[in-house]
Amino acid sequence: MSGHEEGIEAARHEYIEALRQAKARREQRARERSVREQSGGASKADEEEDEEEDAGSDPPFPKQVEQAFRRMKEEGKGSAKFESVYSFSENRTEELQDKLALGGDPTLDVAVLARTHTDPVEALGFARVVDADDDMYGAGQVDKEWRKLHSAPSDASWAKFRAAMGYFADCSDLSAEMKKPQAYASEIGVKEAPEAVYVRTGWGNGCCFTCFLCTAHHVYKISYSNG
Repeated sequence: MSGHEEGIEAARHEYIEALRQAKARREQRARERSVREQSGGASKADEEEDEEEDAGSDPPFPKQVEQAFRRMKEEGKGSAKFESVYSFSENRTEELQDKLALGGDPTLDVAVLARTHTDPVEALGFARVVDADDDMYGAGQVDKEWRKLHSAPSDASWAKFRAAMGYFADCSDLSAEMKKPQAYASEIGVKEAPEAVYVRTGWGNGCCFTCFLCTAHHVYKISYSNG
């Protein structure tokens, strides 16, 4: 299995788990409502809550981030800015390229923003406000095969990072140590496991990728290209 395939597979498992949890919540609400109906206690509020529950899974996570971005865009970013923590171009050697399993003629940059919003969706929406990439060519284009790399908010997990790194690193070429997502993340300046991953750009040909990782204290931006 290639590195890209491994990353997609990890993301697929997380996506399936999110669907399972949403289904369990709907079934629990259905059981509770059935009990209330049998006792004559069902109300209009139950119907409205059911509609809200359905709406909770639709719009999906990426659309929620987009909506948060649009709400916050009017407020502006203030003095917030991303700070560079890693640039492959500045440290480039053949040995390092092999260590990171980056093929072709790559660029890989990582920047970090202090997290100022409790809600991960809002933190990611604000990160987009700060990043201000709307006018960049190809920004926001996420081809179907890479949409599975989105990871909605949940407990922090290095598996979320591994899924994202599958876009730019050929995991089959990594050393045993660097196959550990925490070790790879540390090498490129990511110090915390992500709670959520938002893919901003992911071209199907594997040459352009941008994602945001929301961690407990920061939002990291990973930018990759391969000309």
